[in-house]
Amino acid sequence: MKFHQSLLARYMLLIISAILFIPFIMPFLYIIIAYVISPLGEPPQRTTGDDIEEFWHEQVTAINSPESDMNTLQHVVAERFSEARVYWIDAEGYTRGIEPLPEGVPSQWSAGDTAAFMKKRTGYDADPFTVVSFFQNDPAQGMAIIEMERASLKISNQPLSGAYESLYLVLIIFVLVLFIIFSGLFFYRIRKRLLTLQRAMQTRDEDTGLPHVIRQGKKDEIGLLENSFNEMIFEIQTSQQREKEEETLRRSLIANISHDLRTPLTALRGQLFRLKKETHGENAQETITRMDDKISYIDALVDNLLSYALLSSNKYPFHPSSQDVSRRLRESIADWYPVFEKEGFHIEIILSEAPF
Repeated sequence: MKFHQSLLARYMLLIISAILFIPFIMPFLYIIIAYVISPLGEPPQRTTGDDIEEFWHEQVTAINSPESDMNTLQHVVAERFSEARVYWIDAEGYTRGIEPLPEGVPSQWSAGDTAAFMKKRTGYDADPFTVVSFFQNDPAQGMAIIEMERASLKISNQPLSGAYESLYLVLIIFVLVLFIIFSGLFFYRIRKRLLTLQRAMQTRDEDTGLPHVIRQGKKDEIGLLENSFNEMIFEIQTSQQREKEEETLRRSLIANISHDLRTPLTALRGQLFRLKKETHGENAQETITRMDDKISYIDALVDNLLSYALLSSNKYPFHPSSQDVSRRLRESIADWYPVFEKEGFHIEIILSEAPF
């Protein structure tokens, strides 16, 4: 049997699917909650430095009048980036839009101050995160600055509420319950197939006394067991058929032997009858009588053999009865006594008179 057809391979596939399914389902659940369930209808967005830089350059370069437009931009930034700090430097080099001045920010800027600020604040991993943009891309028009602590570069939108978090947990539990259900169905089918095999073993055919052949299912371990069970039944049926044929042959042989023995015994008995009439000696008469008894004994054995064959085939009624074994034994010994005398044996036999 190939490994991919085994029950072990199927259950390992079920476990691996569950392990891989749970991490993959989490992003989909998050999207479902954010897009479908959330009343905002928008997914939570992560604020990154690139997002802020793109937003700031786009807004500042479009400003024509810093004195009026920067106040509006400050309100927009306050709504979108609540932890951001905005101020600007006018064409004369004065710091505008913030009081008090942040540390390291001069009230009036020189070329050296600008260079030092740009070096310090716009470097890689500089804290706070700072973006500088010139009005209309012209340094002579002044520049606008937005700053944000790097620790605040997180989800800017409102996080999921407690109810949504509970729903998220319920969906994860639902995935685990599905895994338990599929595992239960897997073992339920195995148990069902095993119980079917057990019932097939316990049910017997009225004619043969053997279990019924079952339908083989999948080619896994249980399928191999079912196939072996069916093969065992076929072998037993073949053996029973062979035994029946041998029994029929044996009965036929016994019947033929009985018939073949009866014919010469009948002829011998006829010849002894003639000898008995023509012989007049006492010893000869006794010998002929004993020979006739032996022929009758052999004839009785042939009858017994034939009766046994008929009894075995349930074609002859059997009526057992009590017999005097002592008498039977005395008669048998008396028949064999001349042989004992001829061979020089002296036999003493003591038998009980009571019948066995």
